[in-house]
Amino acid sequence: MDRPMPSPRVRWYAGAGLLTLWGVATAIRWAHLDSVTLGSDSLGQFLAAWTVLSGGVPVPPNPEGGHSLWAWAIPCVALGRSLEGVFAVRFALGALVAPLGAMAAAAWSPPGRSRWLAGLLAGLILAWDPGLVDTLVVSFRGYGAPEFVAMALLGAGVGGRIGASVTAAAAIAATGQHPMAAGLGLGMLGLLGRWTRTEWRWALGVGVLAVLPRLVWLWSLGSCGAGLAECLASVATGSAEPEVARLVMLRRAFWDRFVVEMRPGASVALALGAGAALIDKRTRSLGVVVLVGCAGVIALGLVVQGFRPYHLRAVMPLMAVALAVSVGLRPWLLLGVGLSISLGGIRWAAPPAPDGGVRGVDAVGRVVATLDEPVQVEAAWFGDPVGLEPGAVVLSARQHGLSPARQLRADGAGVVLLLVNLPDGSSVDGLVELDRTFSVLDDVAQRELDRVRILRASSLDEARGWLNDTTPPPVVVGGSFDWVKAFAPAASDHRAL
Repeated sequence: MDRPMPSPRVRWYAGAGLLTLWGVATAIRWAHLDSVTLGSDSLGQFLAAWTVLSGGVPVPPNPEGGHSLWAWAIPCVALGRSLEGVFAVRFALGALVAPLGAMAAAAWSPPGRSRWLAGLLAGLILAWDPGLVDTLVVSFRGYGAPEFVAMALLGAGVGGRIGASVTAAAAIAATGQHPMAAGLGLGMLGLLGRWTRTEWRWALGVGVLAVLPRLVWLWSLGSCGAGLAECLASVATGSAEPEVARLVMLRRAFWDRFVVEMRPGASVALALGAGAALIDKRTRSLGVVVLVGCAGVIALGLVVQGFRPYHLRAVMPLMAVALAVSVGLRPWLLLGVGLSISLGGIRWAAPPAPDGGVRGVDAVGRVVATLDEPVQVEAAWFGDPVGLEPGAVVLSARQHGLSPARQLRADGAGVVLLLVNLPDGSSVDGLVELDRTFSVLDDVAQRELDRVRILRASSLDEARGWLNDTTPPPVVVGGSFDWVKAFAPAASDHRAL
């Protein structure tokens, strides 16, 4: 589709506006940095990035994920100078959904002033959405599917060889970030009357190239010994809830996402925009993309019986762009949007979350990075297996300048730094002798973290002997596998608790 080239002044204004939207979206997300959850899932993409940078084999950090997870994390570990800095970069990358959505709305709008209104509205909606903020904050939900969906929608709107290529590559990347995004592929049906044969050929060619690493990964997953279909089915249904009826699953997802998370007023406004796009011939292609794409995500989730409320966040760029384009063409729809919000309400900010401890982990990691002797970082959990993880401490230390070759070891024959995660209301007394604490680190842990003590053993065998004599015994021990794979992928003599 040929479009008139805007003047340099218009391009300058557009660029400034996009940067402002990105800044607003980033500021909204950075307000929640101290709440980020430090679980193995949220750390996995960054540790996998270091695996690649350390010369290891690039594999997704979890079975259902794709290579775009570790690739999207490389700029985070390359630019972050602390663990908090890593997440700050990740949050800024997640905020790209706002300017990408704004450009997508402009691309799908007919020429004229409506583009400016559509772009501004789509960008503000995606900057605000409390669900997209929560996606970055809460552990395993920290995938980047929304920003790649927005990029794919932008490419689809621009069209041409470049646009079609971007759409295909971004769509594959989105499925690598979260497999439920694959359902959005059905939305391509809305492009049947918009794209030319050349555009479809480019999309197919680039899509085949982009999906090759994913196919190789799926083949390796299918080699579990139980047959290709059964192996892949076990991965696809790994988080399924077969005991939950599909209708109950559907009601729960819509209630949590559109009533609790966004509030009914904002949800009705989005539905109004999607409906308006569908009935207008100028935007019907966009309406079909939104309707069929959303239906694809829902259908895929119900088929595997693993449909969750947060899976609907991946479709937010589609709905935001549809609403923005509809309002741009009919500014009077703002009255309907305002009426819906005033009557049904809107959640203005993501719900507050408890302190995730990222600054406390950084305090420990900063000291570990200064140790003169090489250490092996292990952990023991005496209660709920949620707490300070070895992977988090070593990742933080690496961002603070630790040299893995000089300051880490994995053979269990040297000094072991043991992270003791205590149950609520407990202390280290009675579990191990206080004179075994790694004083310079334990002082930091007591000051910065809850229910964590740090001990020192001269070897892995000594640490294992302590833990065997504790009453009660630890619930879980170990935790070094993740950081060893990331920072010493060639290690063949790794021993763990």
